[in-house]
Amino acid sequence: MNSSRARPARPIKAPETLRSEAVWALPRYDDGGWLENYYMSASGEWRDVLMRALAPLAPFPSVCELGCHCGPNLKRLRETFGECYYYVGVDVNASALAFGRLMALAAGYPDDSVVWLHRSLLDLVVDEQPLFDLALTSSCLAVIPPADIARAVHTCLSLSRRVVAIQEPNFDTKNGEFQQWRHDYDSLVLQARGGSSFRWARPGDGTVLVGVRH
Repeated sequence: MNSSRARPARPIKAPETLRSEAVWALPRYDDGGWLENYYMSASGEWRDVLMRALAPLAPFPSVCELGCHCGPNLKRLRETFGECYYYVGVDVNASALAFGRLMALAAGYPDDSVVWLHRSLLDLVVDEQPLFDLALTSSCLAVIPPADIARAVHTCLSLSRRVVAIQEPNFDTKNGEFQQWRHDYDSLVLQARGGSSFRWARPGDGTVLVGVRH
């Protein structure tokens, strides 16, 4: 596996308030101003990194994003690679999904081409889901507890017929509020059922792990 830089040998402990998906469904993340600001993070530097990692593998006619929030990655994917035919966003925050739906309609995305699914990624029944050209998760798996992370990674892999992208920027402020786990994804993807069907690499700064089916 290619790697451009060393990664922590063990996870970084996150504060209690960021240890589960449920925290992102709390009222503090339902505020309209917060949602608008997060949507505008589509132009954020870490999304630049993600787009560069995906560029050699584009286009992506169908995309499933786990932990999509209000859709900044949908916005950025369409700006970077053109219109995708089908996008499914999965998130635990109903207000974020509603905001994302409004933004998608305002941007003129065909309503039947974008689906917003209010659900935990841990509750997805993969056998009932179609396969996508790209299964994507960015800054989401960090809040999955260690006991559940293997199942979450397996879900990501099972949704993709071609490309998987797992991104986890290591936010680490002095007060620790946004410090996140860094799971050992390199081992997790190889241990997951079907993981060996992908060729794995970490392009660029190493914060995106990309798998391409053989």
